[in-house]
Amino acid sequence: MKIKFYIALLLLFSNCKLHANTWHTAKSGNWNSSSTWQETGNPSFKTNDTFFINHRVVFSENLLFKNNSIVKIDSTGGLCGHHTITLIEGAHFDVSGKLYCDSLLLHGGNMDGYSPAEIAITEFMQLKYSGSFYKSHGNYLKVGDQFTCVSEAGFKNLSQELVLKPISLTVYPNPSEGEVHFDIHESGNNFHLTITDLTGSIVYSKSQTQVQDLFTLTLPLSNGIYFYSMIFDTQKYATGKIQIINPNTPSSIDDQTDR
Repeated sequence: MKIKFYIALLLLFSNCKLHANTWHTAKSGNWNSSSTWQETGNPSFKTNDTFFINHRVVFSENLLFKNNSIVKIDSTGGLCGHHTITLIEGAHFDVSGKLYCDSLLLHGGNMDGYSPAEIAITEFMQLKYSGSFYKSHGNYLKVGDQFTCVSEAGFKNLSQELVLKPISLTVYPNPSEGEVHFDIHESGNNFHLTITDLTGSIVYSKSQTQVQDLFTLTLPLSNGIYFYSMIFDTQKYATGKIQIINPNTPSSIDDQTDR
């Protein structure tokens, strides 16, 4: 009787292993799109399969990873969705990329996050049952942060934009005939400059490397009022207004006034 019981268990275990698949991402895309995966077909939202994710993948339903399921998210890969991810007993995540979800439930499953992993959870993270764990190895983890799955090709944690620190910046002459001096006190850092008109349209952009404290730009702009935004690699930013008064060029917007 015992022999039959153990044979039945062995067959059951073997059957489970035979039905477990391994998936590798082929490109960024949706979880349930066959074009996202190198293998034929598309994986279930409830699975005990193994996944190697090297691209950005968006999921549109709750994900449940059952026993023996393994998910490895490379630094170039990520999972993003405003849904719940659940790991039950035996499931394991290795995260070196991005993982964004509303709730992360480790109900017997476990997770390791390795730098430069970025994990953002909008609602809550729960560890339940014996054996559950989350281990941080220098990665970024925030609960309550907002994120957006901009597209399957790339998504971002909005909270990281909010941590940018404003800095004071002197711009002169202002009004200017086109030549503008920027005194920024952020020497040695890279930045990206964007200038928009009163309609919000981008009229000028420039990336500058190893900028000095004081630098000069000649802006090819028509007469008018413009708004600048400078974002530095040091996660600092500056914004302001520039007025161009050049007698040799027409106005960009007729009779525009400072609002």
